[in-house]
Amino acid sequence: MRALAKWLGIFCLGAAAFGQSLHPEAKLDAPVPIRAAVTCKAGAEIVGVGEDGAIYAWTPPASTPRKMSVADGPVSEIDCAEGDTLAAGLRHGKKVVILDARSGEVRQRINPQAPIQYLALSPDGGLLAIATSLLPTQLWNTRTGTRIATGVTNVGAAWTTAFSPTGEMYIAADEDTNLRAYDRNGNLLYAADGGMLEPFALAFSGNGKQFAAAGADGVIRIFDSGSGKLMASSTSVGHPIFALAMSPDGQQVASFSVDDFRLDPLGLGVWDVRSNDSKPLAVEAKSCVGMGASKSHVLLVTKGGEKTLQVSSLQ
Repeated sequence: MRALAKWLGIFCLGAAAFGQSLHPEAKLDAPVPIRAAVTCKAGAEIVGVGEDGAIYAWTPPASTPRKMSVADGPVSEIDCAEGDTLAAGLRHGKKVVILDARSGEVRQRINPQAPIQYLALSPDGGLLAIATSLLPTQLWNTRTGTRIATGVTNVGAAWTTAFSPTGEMYIAADEDTNLRAYDRNGNLLYAADGGMLEPFALAFSGNGKQFAAAGADGVIRIFDSGSGKLMASSTSVGHPIFALAMSPDGQQVASFSVDDFRLDPLGLGVWDVRSNDSKPLAVEAKSCVGMGASKSHVLLVTKGGEKTLQVSSLQ
């Protein structure tokens, strides 16, 4: 999972599933409490949003971060890409700023003219997909600051969006329950049925040939990225799923579910696609502020204390 959602501050994965365990990779100092974090460059960098609205970036094994304050306002969510490119959605507004991850310099300002629900950079940093609460998913050129295309829905807007690892396509999880795939020019490739209820979460496999989707019905579905054909489905966890993380080989999918009414963290689990076996995980969900993947493992970023982060791999 690349892009950072507002839910990530309460997401986490467990270590007990299918004989796997958490292996510590790095311990990071956090000058302020971190609300959410993303992993960049296959885990070579960690970027987080502090309670103060500033951006903090670490390059493990160095434990001290670089701080970037955005003059436009406090940041609520971020995503990262190659070429030291960051996209930051502002906490109080409808604006995204494109930043140089080294200097913090603003390269471009983008205004989708609607409240931002999710944002995703293409791997090369040249494109930005934005899911808003009022309009279908928008595609922007991060270098020119121009909008390339706006997607379509039968009704409503979009919940989330994600680029494939190759950057040749992106998926929009729309409020009309469809999963729509677009190419780099914003042309619609296909629409896949996301189920009876709204999809909230997306995750690609490491090679981009498959993607997982889940949402209000609590079912995880695996699709062929090229055609949108449904390949596998899990049993329902019984509650809405708001986050997914797919192992690099695409054979396991971790999920985070919430209470239907209060939206409090409720369930953590891992579904093994090959065996169709699902297992609950007994882990403190609120300690986790982000997740991602290296070339071989799922990566977790958890709070080790109020001002400490722990990066771990699921092995």
